[in-house]
Amino acid sequence: MRLYLRKKQRIVKERDFKTIFAHKCFVSNKMMRLYAAGNGLDFPRFGISISRKCGPAVVRNRLKRLAREAFRLNQHDLPAGRDYLLILTARKPINKEWSTSVMKYHTFESHFLKLVEVLSKKPCFQIDCQEQKTGPENH
Repeated sequence: MRLYLRKKQRIVKERDFKTIFAHKCFVSNKMMRLYAAGNGLDFPRFGISISRKCGPAVVRNRLKRLAREAFRLNQHDLPAGRDYLLILTARKPINKEWSTSVMKYHTFESHFLKLVEVLSKKPCFQIDCQEQKTGPENH
């Protein structure tokens, strides 16, 4: 099993971001919000958005690298046919573990996977899965 993050797995178009936001299926914690929407493909796609309020470019780029790596290494465990959009927010850290400048990969990954787990249990996520299996023409 190869763990690449191919170009077709990235969400970069504004149109795709708006579609995911319009779906309104998300979960959040103190630092991040994860949106999901069906994409009609047989693989998951991933996008990241981060505010300048999160810190200087060095910190923002590190967070983006952590997010991409967490997705890349866990993409085969995520439900296929989904677009995932991770929004990183600039809130005060509740402890040193949450500080964006010192956050370690395993900490980030555990928070990301917890959000995916909670999101996959939401009704909006389940409904989207059922629509994909039956196809939109049957509705």
